[in-house]
Amino acid sequence: MVDFPFPISYQNVIKPQAKLIKTNLTVDIGRGVVSHPEENCNKIKRSQTWNARIPTGYINGSHWVSLICNNTLNIASLRSCLNNTNLIMSGDSTTRQYYQYLTSKIVPDCKQITKKWTTPKWHEPAKCESKTRNLTILWNPHELPFVNAKREGQITNLKSTVEIVNGIKSGENVVFVIHYYCHLIRNHYTIFINQLRILKESVKKVLLRNKQVKILIKSPYAFDVQDCKTQISDLHAKIYVEIIKRELREFQDSIVYMNIWEMSVAMEQIGIHPKENVLWEHIQMMFGYICK
Repeated sequence: MVDFPFPISYQNVIKPQAKLIKTNLTVDIGRGVVSHPEENCNKIKRSQTWNARIPTGYINGSHWVSLICNNTLNIASLRSCLNNTNLIMSGDSTTRQYYQYLTSKIVPDCKQITKKWTTPKWHEPAKCESKTRNLTILWNPHELPFVNAKREGQITNLKSTVEIVNGIKSGENVVFVIHYYCHLIRNHYTIFINQLRILKESVKKVLLRNKQVKILIKSPYAFDVQDCKTQISDLHAKIYVEIIKRELREFQDSIVYMNIWEMSVAMEQIGIHPKENVLWEHIQMMFGYICK
């Protein structure tokens, strides 16, 4: 991991000897066999998700094949895994996509108990419940900066990730997914650093009081947009990756690092929001690490 000094600049990140690759590039691919790991993804150490060698996988057709571990998760095993679970996802609209995918494709019996959505781009917390599965799923838009926050008086509709983590009780079977990215890159990176440092204290406490909690942090990803490139782009993504790895280094044995950067590059993700087939690859990676 690059432990560069702050403040961050291109001089800190780009090595002096780095050279631009010419546009015309010929690649010779020889014959060979890729060695695939046999150990199931739910058996590997958390630290392996943080320190895996690159490449961490490859695309076979439209499917992501991990080179870290053997991901055997399928829809049936995911449904079984979700039983007796409180799934919490705090992030942006890409984690909202997870909520939509899970409640429409995987567990449609999880009925929404919060306000009915009046637009596909919903920016308020959403929660569903399945009594037969003893399952709840919560999607929570993270705290400011969050571009689409709604305000009533001086109060927004947002709840901080820290507040939700602090509310996790001992003994609860909780899966907690955290994601900060697109709403942060419009601002100075020190805001992100401060958010992670505040979050760390809550994470330490919840890991001590609840031995069942499973926490995953989703990485930044590659994307391309046709407008507002100066305001929102993946230009700073790798800097944010290094900030995550630097600030959360002490949790590498207890938190899963959900690295989707390489997947997004290989799948040539164009828009900010991944397509439906890619959502399954994300979800399979996520639960492949934690479902027995």
